[in-house]
Amino acid sequence: MVKALAQVSCSQEENDENEFSAIERSLLFSGPAIGSIIGSLIISPLIELFSVRHTITSFCIMSALSTLGIPIGDKIFGFWSIYLMRIIQGTCFAAQYVVVSIVSRKWAPVTSTATFLILTSIHFQVNL
Repeated sequence: MVKALAQVSCSQEENDENEFSAIERSLLFSGPAIGSIIGSLIISPLIELFSVRHTITSFCIMSALSTLGIPIGDKIFGFWSIYLMRIIQGTCFAAQYVVVSIVSRKWAPVTSTATFLILTSIHFQVNL
């Protein structure tokens, strides 16, 4: 029991030493929001140019590659690569709204579309 408490206190001391400054942490938290704004501006023209399926698939692949690239970018390139990856992840976030609207349009009856939209988008608030 004492050994477990000692390990917890050591890990908390290690977590207190942060490699990013307060400004860098703020930028990392704001990166997905900036990316979401960019993504919401470019997703409609991309859907018009390509199909919905190809656009959503490419956004999902970009999200997966940017998530995989964060540890590699941190080791090799540093902070700015992580910041770019966070912006790319936010860009892909805009695709979720398109998917929710398409699923609602295709699956929900016309009389209960609003209820279906609410139920399919509740995961944003519940964090599922």
